[in-house]
Amino acid sequence: MCRFLTIIIALIITCTCKAQTNARLTERLDSLLDNVEQIYASKRARIDLYKAMINSNSKPETILSTYEKLYDEYYVFQFDSAMVYVNKAIELADRTGDKFHHDKCRIEKSSLLAVGGLYGEAVGLLREIDSTTIDASLRFDYTITSYFIYTYWADYCHDQTYSPRYRKLAANYLRQAVAMLDKNDPYRDFFLGEYYIYVDRNDSRALEHYFLTLKKVPVESRWYAMASFAIANNYSANNDNIRYEQYLLNACISDLLSCTRENLALQDLAMYLYKKGDKNILRAERYINFAMNDAKSYNNRLRILEISQKLPVIVSNYREKLSQQNRFMRAMLWGVSILFVFA
Repeated sequence: MCRFLTIIIALIITCTCKAQTNARLTERLDSLLDNVEQIYASKRARIDLYKAMINSNSKPETILSTYEKLYDEYYVFQFDSAMVYVNKAIELADRTGDKFHHDKCRIEKSSLLAVGGLYGEAVGLLREIDSTTIDASLRFDYTITSYFIYTYWADYCHDQTYSPRYRKLAANYLRQAVAMLDKNDPYRDFFLGEYYIYVDRNDSRALEHYFLTLKKVPVESRWYAMASFAIANNYSANNDNIRYEQYLLNACISDLLSCTRENLALQDLAMYLYKKGDKNILRAERYINFAMNDAKSYNNRLRILEISQKLPVIVSNYREKLSQQNRFMRAMLWGVSILFVFA
């Protein structure tokens, strides 16, 4: 009996600690949302610095390197601007006969097209690259980009015909990519996590690698956000809602710190809070609207489509809650007025 009580008390304490952790993370997320323009301002200042470097330098190799830095800065921040600079990089590489960057920049453009929801165009551009003659250092990038393209395409289709077909293609490319992984690659554990989720179907092994990713990359990294999001979904699949919320909050915080406007975590958090009950509706409404504004600013077709299906449900419930509050306030005012008259 004593042992049973000890276990129960330990579980209560653990759940309480986790709930407190989630409350602190929620407070942190709300603070970041309140100050997001300051975060974006720092991002834009860094971008302006790179642009100034282009104007002050005439060496093709330096300009090409700066174009790539600008592409990286804009990659998940602003689709159209990222496209401008990757196209400039491609044009300069072709003009100077730089085959390495001819291939590298086209792989980067394919990745960008996929993030922007242009999956057919992304695949078409990759197929223009001769994978048998590309530099050995680009083969992993080429293969893992194919994995991401078909993963996003499967998510977009979300049906019983094309989605399974694209997931199978994605798994095949992921299997090939993992075989090429460099042991010193800083993102190696993230890709191994993906492998154990989507190829080997081993959740516990996947978690090990995702947690290792969190230890190796900064919180302000998109890789931290993606690993946190993967961990959250792992816990959700195993019905651990407290940890699901915790790592979903971590992913949202990391997305904001890394200026990732191409995100899914915040809209999933909004839906989770909405399903938890009325006291979370106001926060859910704020999160889903922010996610929609980010998706529009980035110009992500997939995210806009996803949010457009969720937003009306949350907003409708939010308005109903406001209406109930207004009816309650009117009733209270009438009651106070009547008491005042008869006093």
